[in-house]
Amino acid sequence: MPLLPLILLALALLAPAAQAKSACVFEGTLQGKPIKDCSEIDLPVPVAEYRLQCEKHVDAFKRLGGEIRAYVAPACPKPALAGCKGAMGTPGTVYYYLASPTELANKQAACAKYGGSWLSGS
Repeated sequence: MPLLPLILLALALLAPAAQAKSACVFEGTLQGKPIKDCSEIDLPVPVAEYRLQCEKHVDAFKRLGGEIRAYVAPACPKPALAGCKGAMGTPGTVYYYLASPTELANKQAACAKYGGSWLSGS
């Protein structure tokens, strides 16, 4: 599974605490391609803790040749091209915005492989 989906799934595994719904948006370029993905969870997590988890992955993207900006939002932007809900048993959904049809097909296969539910045109 590529790095970004793993990072987004990791964000969905944060321990419960104080705020209900949170989203982490990743925008920029990765290896010369535009990217915009978002991970949304519906768990009580303190804003500061979630922001730290969201932003700490930017360095990993830079090492992969990316210029990514990560920020916290109350929810992922709508509409998205597609999404993957509950992969690896997480209580979150990852939304995709700028993927090609081939990339979406690969993401859909990965979603199914990890037990998630695919959401078309989310």
